[in-house]
Amino acid sequence: PPVCNVPELPSAKAVEDEVDALIDHLFYHPNVAPFLAYRLIQRFTSSNPTPAYVKSVAEAFTTGSYGGKTYSGTYGDLGALAAAMLLHPEVRKPEKTESNGAFREPLLKIVHFMRAMEYKDSKNRELMLNNLIGSQGQFPYSSPTVFNFYKPDYQPRRFEGSLVGPEFQIFTTPTIVGFLNGMLSFLDYGVSGCYGGFGFANRPCEQGAFSWKPSDGGGDIELLVDELDLLLTGGRLNASRSVVISAATEAGADEAAQTLAAQ
Repeated sequence: PPVCNVPELPSAKAVEDEVDALIDHLFYHPNVAPFLAYRLIQRFTSSNPTPAYVKSVAEAFTTGSYGGKTYSGTYGDLGALAAAMLLHPEVRKPEKTESNGAFREPLLKIVHFMRAMEYKDSKNRELMLNNLIGSQGQFPYSSPTVFNFYKPDYQPRRFEGSLVGPEFQIFTTPTIVGFLNGMLSFLDYGVSGCYGGFGFANRPCEQGAFSWKPSDGGGDIELLVDELDLLLTGGRLNASRSVVISAATEAGADEAAQTLAAQ
């Protein structure tokens, strides 16, 4: 492998020591822990975490422990940081406020739906999505900058005060239409290129289907909607929407049509 410095030379050893000292200076800087905590919280749980939440996650990173459990017990523990980020009361028992939660990225929505509904390709092929940067504003390895598809401090119109919504930066009229068209095609044809779908192939249109079924095998519409609520919306479906979905489901001609309607 290429070697930039020869450790045996005093001058080269000094260079390595200086680099190590600079890295240590940056790593142990007091801003590192809260910065990492805030940015990772934004990506995983909440766009607008409270100061107490950020402080708790930052302290877990610096101490290597959280909630009475010691992980590494040393500075820079990402495991303790992850535990604090995902197990904090603000996440486990969230209050319904305007600032709580985060808007989900389109690609995560697609993959989540695919996994939750147990999608299977009709020919057991490896699944491949078309480049969705145009229709969804997002696709792996296609970020326009090294910083992401959106700015962490992006504030949509009508957001008051210091509230931010980073993911809303790629939530535009074209991507909204693209997502709806893609999901409708997804339900009917699987990962297909037909009618604005997310895939490549369009002949034939049908490329796969969802294999998920409710725990009772079908028939109990209330159970069907409840289980889909848990899988797709984390149990947050309100009563009015549940009624609408139940009505659409009941109109299905058979169990398969009812499941598709509920989805």
